[in-house]
Amino acid sequence: MIVKEINANKNQSIKLINANNVLKLAKLRSQAIATKEVKRAEAYRDRAHKQADNEAAIIQNEAETRLGVSKNRSQALIKEATSEIANSNKIDPLRRFDEKMGLARSLAGVSSRGKMVVAGNNGQQVLNFYADTMSEIAGR
Repeated sequence: MIVKEINANKNQSIKLINANNVLKLAKLRSQAIATKEVKRAEAYRDRAHKQADNEAAIIQNEAETRLGVSKNRSQALIKEATSEIANSNKIDPLRRFDEKMGLARSLAGVSSRGKMVVAGNNGQQVLNFYADTMSEIAGR
């Protein structure tokens, strides 16, 4: 009977040792899987951060480029406006000439279908319009 107890204790000890070994292996495997998943998640996070940083850099470069273009356009418009202000007294006669020529083209367009009969109240209004417009242009 003592031998049976000893054998039973041995078997129980062996089973307990085996169970502990299985437990340790399971813990090691779960740690390996957890480590692998953590590394995968970190790699994904790093990749996402790099992609976001690259996109931000591209957006910033495009914005800086657009700003530079806008500054150049602004400087060109400022120079053009300054030049026009400085030469406005020289430009005015050309503008008056362009207005008179436009008025003449308008009158030619009205009478382009042959002869234009200017008679009565309506005819007088047409003549008064062109005369008043010429006077207004000359008075500027």
